[in-house]
Amino acid sequence: MRGQTTLDFALGISIFLAVMVFVFTFVPGLLDPFALNDEEDTVLVGQIADRLSQDTLGDPAKPYVLDRHCTVSFFDGSDDAPDRCRYGDGNLHDRLNIPETKEVNVTIERNSTVGSTSSDTLCWDESEGELTAADSCSPGGADTRLSVGDSPTENGRNPSTITARRVVSLNDEDVTLKVVVW
Repeated sequence: MRGQTTLDFALGISIFLAVMVFVFTFVPGLLDPFALNDEEDTVLVGQIADRLSQDTLGDPAKPYVLDRHCTVSFFDGSDDAPDRCRYGDGNLHDRLNIPETKEVNVTIERNSTVGSTSSDTLCWDESEGELTAADSCSPGGADTRLSVGDSPTENGRNPSTITARRVVSLNDEDVTLKVVVW
């Protein structure tokens, strides 16, 4: 009878190890549907784009029509935004009310024409009182480039990004508000 104890122990340990290997191999796969993924970024980028286009940069009574003064103040980063603008002072994350762990870029672009693959980032030319292409902005002058936040490809990075676009009116011109989150 005593000789069988060693065999029972070896069999019991073998079964225990096999069960543990099974658990560590298959349980993470069972939990994958409940793991967080890019879906939260998809919701976040849509909320940011909607909030900017329908409320923050304009009047909620006129969604998708951006107020020129609020928009220029938002993009130039100044703390002298008019009282009617619905965003606070501080950095971009504070203004958009998003966590510091998320990176974001907000840009206003000229609507591309059919067949065109490029779109111009716009600039507000204060002296002319009109929208112009960003490459015609005078650096260091009164002009404001309508893009804020880091670029996802800056410093050789190439992260997975989620983009939302809204067609809006700014200074009686149809433009595209683009929000990118990564």
